[in-house]
Formats: sequence, C-alpha cells, structure tokens
Amino acid sequence: MPADLIQQLLSVIQAETQNGYEDSAVANGMQAFLPEWLENAKNNQLSPNLTALVEETFGDYSRSDSQTRAGAVQTFIETIKQRKQNAQSSQDSDPASTNKPPAKEKPAASSPRRGLGLDAPLTVLHGVGQKNAERLTKLHLSTLDDLLHYYPRRYDDYSKLSTIDQLSSGVETTVIGVVEHVDTKEIRKRKITEALITDSTGWLRLTWFNQPWIERQITPKTTIVVSGKIDHYLGKPVINNPEWEKLDKEQISTNRIVPVYPLTAHMTQQWLRKIIYKVVDYWAPRTPEYLPAAIR
Repeated sequence: MPADLIQQLLSVIQAETQNGYEDSAVANGMQAFLPEWLENAKNNQLSPNLTALVEETFGDYSRSDSQTRAGAVQTFIETIKQRKQNAQSSQDSDPASTNKPPAKEKPAASSPRRGLGLDAPLTVLHGVGQKNAERLTKLHLSTLDDLLHYYPRRYDDYSKLSTIDQLSSGVETTVIGVVEHVDTKEIRKRKITEALITDSTGWLRLTWFNQPWIERQITPKTTIVVSGKIDHYLGKPVINNPEWEKLDKEQISTNRIVPVYPLTAHMTQQWLRKIIYKVVDYWAPRTPEYLPAAIR
C-alpha cells in the first residue's frame, strides 16, 4: 500500500534523526534500503513526483558525511511541509490573470465530485479539458494524486530578486521588468521571438526559439518576471528561452513568495498554480498526516 511505503520511509528518516544521521537506521544503510523502496513504490503506483523527490534527496545519502545527511533529511522534511503550505501561497499570489493557456476548452466539473478518489483523472477539475490533460501527462501528471504530490522546483521571493544591473554571466537568476519591445522574425526557417525589458537599472534582452505565440502574450508595457541563465551578447545581458509569467501590481507591491513548477509547452505558471491549489485545498485536509509528530 502507498501509505505503508510512505510510513516506512518516514520511520527510517525519524530513526536517522535520532541516531545522529549515522546511516544506521536500516541494515547496510540507505544504499541498500533505497533501491528496494523505490521498486516497491513503482510497483504500488506511488506518485512518480514523490518517488523522484525521494531518489534525488537520498540517492547519495550513504556516500555523504553526517552533516550532508542531516541537510538531506531536513530538506526533504521542509519540502513536504512546504508542499502542504503551498495552497495558501498559491491562493495569495495568484489573482485573476489574463495570461491563460492558448487553448479554449469547455471546462469540466468545477470541483472534484463527491465520491471521487485520488486516482480520478485530472479532467474532473474545472479548467482541465482533454487538451490540457494531454499536456499534463507530459509532466507525468494523470491523476489527482499526481498533482497533489507535484512539487515546485523553487520558490521566488519577489522582495529579493536581482536587478538587471546586478546580473552576471552564467548565473541562474530571476528578474522583474517591463516589456519595451517584442517582435518575431524568421531566420533560416527558424522563428525567433525577441523582447527587450527594463527595470530602470538597465536593459535585458530575451530570446525564444520557435515559440512565436509568445509575441501575442507579451505586449509592450506588460510587467513580467523572467528566469534563466544569464549570457552576454555584444556586451549586453541576454537570456535564451527564459521561463516567464505576467505580473500585476498586487503581486509586485506585496512582495509575495510564489512556487515555480516545471512546465511544458503552452502552459503557464498561473494556470498550473490554480489547478494545484484546487487539488491541495480540497484534498490536503482529507489526506492522512504521514509525518511523525517528532519531525513535524
């Protein structure tokens, strides 16, 4: 049972915490325990996103020193906690947005119908029609349970973002700016969309390849947040194929902390946050608390 597997893992984590992260909670250490646990998780159809998080966090546990192990355990616990708190973050940071997925679909039911379990398909959610469901499957999201355990890859704190004049080459960064210009041109049968943004400290060029629809979504005077690796071209900062989303005045003025999820084509952060919030808001209170009291 998935619940038993989760409890088993958390019992090991709790024992490791009590033993000072000596990799002694199970025979032959985490390196022996983890492969078998992951195989059982796969066979019992535990959420792929949760199993991926476990593998990423504890894959090198046995080869690490005690300090690194302690950090891995705490990171895992905090990630699980943050996921439970994420519903409120998503609700606070995601007012109605005009930046919606291009496809206009007839919505499904407005909320999960009574009697549906976590194995229900995502099309039971308002706003998830067949096309959006197909996009979500590219992220290995097919059921409500998958979405409930879909974790952000980072959180952006709008009060601590870099300004354009602080950008350095090779660094992953997030910047807020106002669009000054955007256009799409075709070079050697490849469509290139370029936008220029400013935050009053400087200018940043953004480039997307073969994504011409972005020009219709980003218009001059629109405030956006962009993330990606900084490069320089002719001495000027540029980000190629950045992640981006529109912002409004409320989001900027309140300096909110927002989750940032992995996406696929024709999908936006705001839309995915809303969908995840619906699932977390409805199901989190109805889902057993697996974290032992000692490590909550």
